[in-house]
Amino acid sequence: MAIKSSQTYDDYVKERELLSKFEQAAFDNFEKTILTLSSAFLVFSISFLGIIRKKADSGAALPPLASIDFLVFSWVSFAASVLFMLLCFVTNALSLRAAVADIEPLLEEKKPTRKAHKWNIMSYILYALSGIAFIIGVILLLTFCAKNIQIF
Repeated sequence: MAIKSSQTYDDYVKERELLSKFEQAAFDNFEKTILTLSSAFLVFSISFLGIIRKKADSGAALPPLASIDFLVFSWVSFAASVLFMLLCFVTNALSLRAAVADIEPLLEEKKPTRKAHKWNIMSYILYALSGIAFIIGVILLLTFCAKNIQIF
């Protein structure tokens, strides 16, 4: 987007700051959503097992759980999702620190470094991995539940 002649550089800076705030809010919401949903699905899976156990306590013989590996791998995927998100917090902090170091040379009219860019790329990769691990965990958990629904 080119700056129109009626707009000043200050208007451009204000617009850029506003867009950066919206971007940060979107990432904050993504982080909260992934962490909340991963925790919720872990609790759901444990609750599912608790319902099965109550059914077993009623005295009726239950068939063995089918495809227990799906449940275990779903737990691993949810844990990986949370771990990737926690690592993302660290890379975001390092990125902010590097961004400050990147702009300091500008005060001396030198060329800025590009260290923050590398940390930003790492953060985006971790965000993607967290989302992918979460989706895999949901698919595995739903598959496990579907294979064991006959118990009810």
